[in-house]
Amino acid sequence: MIGRKRESHMTPWSIKTSTVTKWKDDMRYLRQPLVLLAVIFMSACGQNNLIFQIVYDDVDGLTKGAPLVYGESIIGTVEAIQYTDEGKFMVGVNVNEPSRTLATHSALFYISDAQGSDNKVLELVDSSEEEGSLILEGQIVKGSSKVSGMTQKLQNQFGDALQLFSDNVKGSWVDWKEQTLDQQMAYLEKELDRILLELEDFSASTRKQIETTVIPELNKQIEALRETLEEFGREHELDDIEKKMNDINELIAV
Repeated sequence: MIGRKRESHMTPWSIKTSTVTKWKDDMRYLRQPLVLLAVIFMSACGQNNLIFQIVYDDVDGLTKGAPLVYGESIIGTVEAIQYTDEGKFMVGVNVNEPSRTLATHSALFYISDAQGSDNKVLELVDSSEEEGSLILEGQIVKGSSKVSGMTQKLQNQFGDALQLFSDNVKGSWVDWKEQTLDQQMAYLEKELDRILLELEDFSASTRKQIETTVIPELNKQIEALRETLEEFGREHELDDIEKKMNDINELIAV
């Protein structure tokens, strides 16, 4: 007896199921960022916070719930982390409303170590470049490496210290004018000694900045003092001060 040809068990339902499965696979690449955004939006419902995503090659132990910090302040939270099919990590960030303006396209976002623990934090630092445009709701930006982030942070801190250094010199100009002539000379020498000591730790670029911000203020102090000393025939008493200024200029030129 000739056997009958085996009938196919493929039903319309199974064909439909197969088609739907393929469609889901095709859509998987498109919906990953959208799903992540939806999760964050749900968590921030009712608030006027800024929601966006940062892309990293590696999250280095960063976890959901980690703080977003700026300086010593917590300005937001890591709401979600998702590994994409392209081998990247999509980090969803929720920035508190008062700090929205800190999130710009020129800012650096890098993963750092939390102080006093083994946990990780997401850190925002201002860039030395011109201020970038604000990051908009739902945008995707590229994260920075730890090395570039920490380097920029140190540069910012050093710039602040340099500004304070300059302000202190300008402030001393007001203070010592009210003192006697001998006190003014002693005070200025003390300031020059302090500058000579601190200059040794400054980089060449920072010394150049001091040349344009601090040195002019010192020259004003010295010239004012010289005019007063000349009235009393005591201008030779500036010799030590001028020698220290020469030492400062030589250090700056190195």
